[in-house]
Amino acid sequence: MDSEAVIRNIAIALCIVALTGCFSAGGSINYTRMSDSELKAFNEERPDEQKVYCVEENRLGSHIVRRECKELSEWRKSRNLEDGSNSIQLLEILNVR
Repeated sequence: MDSEAVIRNIAIALCIVALTGCFSAGGSINYTRMSDSELKAFNEERPDEQKVYCVEENRLGSHIVRRECKELSEWRKSRNLEDGSNSIQLLEILNVR
């Protein structure tokens, strides 16, 4: 194998690794990395149950504030509320802006 073929094979391998990294996230979006303005734009055309809301909380025993972002339907499930419960009340419970 000549050096040109080796370089080409290395380049192909690097491309495969890079593409694998792109798809390994499973298509999920990391909402916690979005700014408030990005979230606002993201939520504009989504139905209410699919809008994303973020809450900043101190975990028990920790002084570090952690930002947690979920769709409204996921917040509802995590708080054990029924699907028909009032969204405004849920947002007040979460203390969302």
